[in-house]
Amino acid sequence: MSEDIRIDGANLDDYRNYQYIPGRGAYKREPIPLLSGVWDDNGTLKDWAASTTGTVGFALITTEMVGLRWEATADQTDRWRYTWQLPFDYRRDTGSTTPRSGLVFRIKARKVDISSGATDNTDLALVVQAFFHSSTIDPDTGTETAGDTTVDSLGTAVSLTLNALASSGDENANPDIFRWYSADLAAAMTDTQRANLKPGATITLRVAPQEAPGTGIAIDWLAAEMVYTGHDQPDSKYLKAQGLA
Repeated sequence: MSEDIRIDGANLDDYRNYQYIPGRGAYKREPIPLLSGVWDDNGTLKDWAASTTGTVGFALITTEMVGLRWEATADQTDRWRYTWQLPFDYRRDTGSTTPRSGLVFRIKARKVDISSGATDNTDLALVVQAFFHSSTIDPDTGTETAGDTTVDSLGTAVSLTLNALASSGDENANPDIFRWYSADLAAAMTDTQRANLKPGATITLRVAPQEAPGTGIAIDWLAAEMVYTGHDQPDSKYLKAQGLA
């Protein structure tokens, strides 16, 4: 092993996976609680309620599982919003000449016939937009100065086309059609945005269908998670000195 490779907090995770690339970090994940978000009803923030005609809300899905449901006439103005903090152990992107940092939002969802014999809406998709703001904190001293002067966003939201409609009209059936869909937020950022995204950044996620599901159709959403590249512990010397890492 070369003498110039240090096994420290930023690299230990790679050694554990026998995939050492200096400074790359390893993929980490955090579950996202769906009902900790809010309902953005065409710009008005509301508490969650049971889903009804034309809304997105919580529902019993496949009899016993609680999730979110966009009803048949709910559309792109019925949005789920959630604010998340990028962990301080995030491995910041250092450019295209090195392994890129990752940030992927994953959704477990389905498109389901809630009537009987609904005609499939074949291009129905969930659209994921992200808004992000980074603070500027000196990693050695903890001194905070002016952060980003604006809240940035993806130039193009990520569209996740949903799997084919199940043939059954029983909304409590067909759990087999749930799929995990991945929105690669890092890939949707510009190189400048990726370089500017700092550990501890605040990220607001916004999810909605691109249009109403259609007659007799609903979108069910059971789970979500964020996957990111991170180090075994934060790089910040200040956080370590304060016993925060």
